[in-house]
Amino acid sequence: MSAKTIFIVLIMSVSFLNGCAGLVTRSNSNSKPAKGSGNSAGATAGSSEKIGIPECDDFIAKYNVCISDHVPAAKKAEYKENIDAFARTWKQLMATSDKSTVAAVCKRHSDMARENMKSFGCEF
Repeated sequence: MSAKTIFIVLIMSVSFLNGCAGLVTRSNSNSKPAKGSGNSAGATAGSSEKIGIPECDDFIAKYNVCISDHVPAAKKAEYKENIDAFARTWKQLMATSDKSTVAAVCKRHSDMARENMKSFGCEF
């Protein structure tokens, strides 16, 4: 792996952890999902385009379902923006890296998100 690729992976990982840690630790006990807001079709309708790498596409799909089904309505937009930003970054990374590098980055993000999203009851 080149130094540039390692640097990009490091920055993305730190950003992801920082974003998730901040979002998970902020609490709002008054924010409960409205009835009918757990409609996963509504949340995934505007979801990120496919990356073209199974590890990334599977992670995005599972993350979007988690957001739709488990994240309080007041926080959904924030989490959706996060996953969309990651998808854009991964697409850009595809231009300068090989697919196995991008797949590894997506796998790492998936592993971190799996732990961070447990607080919402998500399992993926």
